[in-house]
Amino acid sequence: MRTYKRLTFLLVTILGLAGVVVAVAPGTVFDLDGNSALDHGLPDWNQLNGTTGFNGSPGGSLVRTFVASENPPKIFTQGGSKDPNNSTGWRWKAADTVPDKDTITNAYAAEYVAPGSGHEIFVFGGERFAVNGDSNIGVWFFQQNIVPLTDGTFGPGQHQNGDIFAVSAFTTGGTNPTISVYKWNTACTKAIKNPLPAIVNGVLVNTPPNTCADTNLELQFASASGSSCILGSSDTACAATNATGPITVSWPYASKFGGSNSVVPTGGFFEGGIDITELFGGIPGNEPCISSFLMETRSSQTPDAVLKDFIGGGFNTCGEIIVHKDCNCDHITAEGTAYQYSVGGTVTNTGQFTVLYDVVVSDSAGLTCPIGTVAAGATVAWGNGTAKPCSPSNSFTSTAKPASNTATVTWSRNPGGTTLGPNSSGLVTCDVSAAMCQANPGILITKVCTAGPVANNGRIDILVNFSGLVSNQGNVPLHNVSVCEDDDANNPPGTCDQIFNIGDLAAKGLSGDSAPFSGTYYPSVLNLVSPGRASFSDTVKVTATSSLAGSVTNTATATCLLCPPGSAACPAP
Repeated sequence: MRTYKRLTFLLVTILGLAGVVVAVAPGTVFDLDGNSALDHGLPDWNQLNGTTGFNGSPGGSLVRTFVASENPPKIFTQGGSKDPNNSTGWRWKAADTVPDKDTITNAYAAEYVAPGSGHEIFVFGGERFAVNGDSNIGVWFFQQNIVPLTDGTFGPGQHQNGDIFAVSAFTTGGTNPTISVYKWNTACTKAIKNPLPAIVNGVLVNTPPNTCADTNLELQFASASGSSCILGSSDTACAATNATGPITVSWPYASKFGGSNSVVPTGGFFEGGIDITELFGGIPGNEPCISSFLMETRSSQTPDAVLKDFIGGGFNTCGEIIVHKDCNCDHITAEGTAYQYSVGGTVTNTGQFTVLYDVVVSDSAGLTCPIGTVAAGATVAWGNGTAKPCSPSNSFTSTAKPASNTATVTWSRNPGGTTLGPNSSGLVTCDVSAAMCQANPGILITKVCTAGPVANNGRIDILVNFSGLVSNQGNVPLHNVSVCEDDDANNPPGTCDQIFNIGDLAAKGLSGDSAPFSGTYYPSVLNLVSPGRASFSDTVKVTATSSLAGSVTNTATATCLLCPPGSAACPAP
């Protein structure tokens, strides 16, 4: 053992000179001093947990969770519920009896990134219901979601190589904690005597079977007796308790021995931390993606101890993809029947250590936008005007103004793996302020006429000839265009004597934006204006509809003279 320590010291010295990044002491990132108060300029649990355990502030953490004990609490049962066994063999039941010193009241955890090195740091904590005696606490960080199921088993996930397990022993009534850290490794088929830690300063030094503390459990780190988390420590992992006296926490705590519901008695509070990056080669980005955690009490600090009480919940360090969507009305379609909206936005990987794959945005308008891979912490633009276009296009049409729709995103943690999500952008109302998106229908009608005598069935009658032009003055097509002509014929005034159905007119400036009309009538009223002269008047009214902006109308009146001045066919006045 003495030779091993000398070799380890020599190796650490050489690696340090070579520039290898050494472990980040968790106590330099989070205040692991055996209390929950903000008293050393670092984040602490009173800040993260708040006054209820759920309403605190992040305190610089990337992920945090707080889980309170249930009533009745759940406890492990049956012989297969041991840490070296796969979680598929674990069983639980509602508590009927469990030693008070092994009952957990609350459990919490948080993820941090160490400044400078970028190392991923996990911190965790909890309280015991009673402090009368030694106890042992274990904390699992699972890559898959492992929680108690309603049938008394655990799932739906199971252990994966690289799951992280920390065990801390509360000796001397909880005043002298030690910590050992393991990884789940199926290469460990059995325990060996005096296993060696696998990693020293981010470098793999020992491998199975020399590192196998038990079946499936590979020792990574074991703290020395009396080690601490105080500033200046360089250990990969550490643990602390409130060994020097009671502490006041900001969230509710119930003690077996009474007192304030926020005062944890001496030895009842536990916290610890691990440099996760150091366990996986010391290179940020090599860490596994964690989905859930579980805190347990145990009969001893040996890996195969009997398991007792537990509290667990989600702890998603894997991150997820969130989607932001923009939607803008660009213009009115050429047919004038709808608005065209372009879509785009961003997707962001909220995880700081894990690449996410197979990212696809789906728009509720029927668009699919493949993104592919999104690096840890990265944001990628998609849709209109980006390198990640949608199919069949980056736009959709709608008669609604404004239109509203939703984008959703799915992803996987491994290429071609299980699809996760969807996450939604929420309902997005499109912007319709663009000038080209404003429907402004308009219509103009003009009319002229002439009058003169004609032979009609053996007699001389006056015939009025009229003509005109209907033209679209707006930026949208018009439909059902119709001209009503009210003349001096026999029908009462205000009546359509003749109707001209024009049909459709294209938007102004396009081919087909105007149409002529013409007709004749025999007036029944003679309006004398001077001897030998008379005038005839009639009015035309045009109506039309727009698909996007309702109906429009306009009128024009024409007056023509019989024998106008200078006409050779009429006598001089």
